[in-house]
Order: sequence, then structure tokens, then C-alpha cells
Amino acid sequence: MPPAATVSILDFDIRVLKADTDTYLVTAQTPESGLARGMLDWQALSSDDFKAQLRQIKEEPYSTDEALFRSVGTTLFDALVQNEIRDLFISVYSQKVQNNENAYLRLRLDILETAVDVAMLPWELLAWNDMFLATQIKTLFTRQYLDLQIGNIRSLTIANKPRALIVIPRGSGLATDAEKQTVVTALQNAGIPYDILDDNVTVQTLDDQLASQPYHILHFIGHGEFREADDGALHGSLRFNTKLGAEGDDENEEWVADSRLRALLGNYESIRLVVLNACKGAEVAAQASGSGFIGTAPALLKARIPAVIAMQYSILDPVALLFAETFYKRLTQPGPWAGHVDIALTLARNECYVNFHQDRGFASPILYLRAPNGQIFSLDSSEEEAELPSKPGGSECEEVPQPEEETLYKYRHSQVDTIAAAAKALQENIATTRLNIQRLRTLQVENPVLAAAERADIALPKLQQNLQEAMTELDEMIAIIRWKANDLCQKIVKERQEIEQLKNRVQDLRSQNRIVPAGLKGDIARRAELVRKMKIRAEKAEEFLQFALPNA
Repeated sequence: MPPAATVSILDFDIRVLKADTDTYLVTAQTPESGLARGMLDWQALSSDDFKAQLRQIKEEPYSTDEALFRSVGTTLFDALVQNEIRDLFISVYSQKVQNNENAYLRLRLDILETAVDVAMLPWELLAWNDMFLATQIKTLFTRQYLDLQIGNIRSLTIANKPRALIVIPRGSGLATDAEKQTVVTALQNAGIPYDILDDNVTVQTLDDQLASQPYHILHFIGHGEFREADDGALHGSLRFNTKLGAEGDDENEEWVADSRLRALLGNYESIRLVVLNACKGAEVAAQASGSGFIGTAPALLKARIPAVIAMQYSILDPVALLFAETFYKRLTQPGPWAGHVDIALTLARNECYVNFHQDRGFASPILYLRAPNGQIFSLDSSEEEAELPSKPGGSECEEVPQPEEETLYKYRHSQVDTIAAAAKALQENIATTRLNIQRLRTLQVENPVLAAAERADIALPKLQQNLQEAMTELDEMIAIIRWKANDLCQKIVKERQEIEQLKNRVQDLRSQNRIVPAGLKGDIARRAELVRKMKIRAEKAEEFLQFALPNA
């Protein structure tokens, strides 16, 4: 049973970016810690023995065992979590989480677009201290794509219960009837409304259904794979049906590429979660340009969907059924865990591991999370609560010093969340530059000949100058972020006061049995939506400021 107290989740952000050929920088931090730095042990992850283990896990039929999973998971952990990062992880886990019944550590792995080879590894097998981290609620594991240029991250929290759409194209050959009944039972038990779109499901019928009313969960049961386009590039695709009669009765199919899926779902902003029970739905591959991700799940994230659950391996029907049953049961179970996508997925993974520990299925589901709050809904939320978002951090806004006039003018047209994203990228560049300086200095001492070949004496002064300029710019950006966040906070407080006054007018009219004008209701809704959007920007700024470090 879940604990009675409020859930407390501490985010442990791990970021991987490509610094050079076969060289990857890793950083980690929590809201209360400094930035820990390290390098990914790519030599271990690209060794012939490790590649052979990965091939064995991918083989069909599944010639695997638990010892293989643990070996791969331990190698992944040791390669990713080293030195400063390992010290930080053990310190945070032992001091903040291990002995606190209601505290959870959420590992958020953010692999930048240039590190495609790293993203394709099965990080859901991470193993430490004789446990698979992604199966334990004490160490929740999600993936993040924070650098996708798709605009603001939307909050996952919605008013009341979500509405689900179950999509099942016919002719897949999967045990769709059994999984459909499992999902339906879980939704019915939680009182969550749903619709089913099955039989001959074309792209057009899905589009029509989504346009008929708002849906918050889209559960797809079918096939997915990488298919080659006319230009020779691979694209993640989902299998739909063609129009009835176009081909054979049960074999009519149309493979819809990731770009079309993004275009289709990008117009339906009510969707908060997509579940893809489709093999290779979570896999990524390099674009022809050598940068960026392609694949079904990344395409959905680019469509501004906050959370996507997809399979990185094909999954046996019994495992898929157990996963769906456990996931929706835990997602909708009353209590502090209700609506938490990350917790429900972790418990579902664990259930699959406990019952099918020799099968790779427990590590197949991946959660891509694009929102800071992993809660998709609250079972006890009310419409009145939803109309008025909570105050930003307290009754008053913290006073901050005004930046220089030149700085204010420079960023006068920039939103605070946009500046925060740029500042975070700059902070990563600073970390990379520092590592390069350290590498060249070490090279000058240990291998002067190689240092001369790399012209370290010329490169070092340039790198140090670039570092100083970047540090100055970062300090400037931090100052403007704090200033604009404070301004945003004051605007939120003012709008909330206006909303309170308008709501008091509504109550007065209702107490007098008078009609509440539609314009008054609309004004409240408009202002509440404005506050919601401002809060999202403020949260992004606050998230960065928690991690902003002195440059000394």
C-alpha cells in the first residue's frame, strides 16, 4: 500500500553531451547540490564484449537471463555514474532518501541530441547495489529531452479525471482483445471515462476521433518499427489500416512515419500522455545529418506531448498484459501516488520483473518526461481548484537587485524561460571548456610532444578567454533571469487578485439568484489561463536558478 503522507520527490538530473569524438561529458546535480562533473566511460560501453551482450538481449527468441541483465546494468551504471557524480548520488540517496519512508529520488537522464549512440543504450537496465534502479520507487527513472526546440514545457496536471482513447488497428496479430479488456477494466475501476477506436483504424479516423472531444491519454496497441523512406533515412513508424476495401480484409496496413504522427497529434494540446505498446516505439536513430533524434517517441515529444511511454524492445504478450494492468491500476489508485506517471510506470516495471525476471520485458518500457511534474491528474481535484492556480512560492515575491540598464535593454524582448534555457546551455559549454583546459594542461605535463601537436600553447589562451567571456555572460543572464522572474511573480499575484474579485462577483450574483454573465465567466477563465502560462515560465526560471552556480 502507498504511504499515507505526501509524496516527496527529489530530482537527480544527469546530463550527457558529446564533447568530442567518442568523448562524452556527464554532469549531475540536485536542487540542493552543486554541479558534479565526470566523463562517460565510452570505452566500456563500446567494447566488443558489451556489444555482444546487447545483441543477445535484442535477439529473438529471447535467449536471456537475469545474470545477463545485471551484468549489462552494472556496466551501464559504472560507466555513467563515476567519481564526483557517484559521490553525489550515494550521498543524496543515503542521506535524503534511503531512511525516509515518503522520499523518492527521481533520476532524470537528459541525453543531448548529438549523443545518439548513448541514447540508444538500454539505460532502463541500470543496476546498482544488486537492484535495477528503474524498478524501485526509491529510484524513479525517466528520460528527458529538454533541449528539443519546441517551446515551453506544459504542466501535466489537469482538472478532474482524464479521458482516455484506446487505439487498436486491426490485423496486428497481437493479443489485442485481452489487453483491451485489461486497460478497460483498469479505467472502469478508477471511474475514468474512455473511448475505443478499433477495427479499421486509419489516420483519418483517428484524427476525426481526437477532434470530437478532448482526450488526455492515448493508448496505442499495435506494431511499430523503423522503416526506410524514399531518401534512404530510417523513420520510426506506427502501423495503421488503410481505407476499408483498399487491400485484403485483415492485412490492409499503412505505416505512418514519425513526421506525420507529429503533425497529427501536435494539433491536440489536451493530450498529456501517450502509451505506445508497439515494438521499437521508443528507439532512436541518427538522422542523415548526424544530429538530432528520429523515432516515434521523440516525434511525439516534438508535438509538445509532456509524457510518452514506449517500448524499446518488442514485448511478449503476457508481459504486455501484466504491464498494462499494473500501470493503470497504480496510476488510478486513490492516495498520494494517484496520477503519478513515473511512479505507476516504476511499479509496473517491477511487477513485470518479479513475474518474468528472465525476460527483457521489464526494461522495455521507457518513460520520456518533458514536464517537471510527473503527475498527470489528481483524483480528488475540483473544478474550482483548477480555475485558480496556486501562488508562486508564497504570498510575496522576493526582492532582487535591478540589473544594469544595458542588460535590461539587451534582454527586453526575451521571455524568462527562453533566457533560462540559453543559460543552461551556456553553463554546459562552460563545463566543457573547463574540461578541455584541464585536458590540455595535463597533456602538457604528461605528453609534451602530443601537446605540441595539438598546439596546446595556442589553444589554451583562447580557451581561457572564451571561458572568462562565457562566465561573464552567464552572470549577466542569471541576474536578468532573477529580475524577470520577480516581475513575473508580481504579475501573477496581481492577476490572482483580479480573479478573486471576479469570483466574488460571481458568488454575489449566485447568492441573489441572478444569472452570471458568460463574459464574466470567460474573463475568469482567460485570466486563469494567463496565470497558468506565466507559472510555467516562472517554474522554468526557478528550475534553472536552483542549479545556477557561482562561476568562481
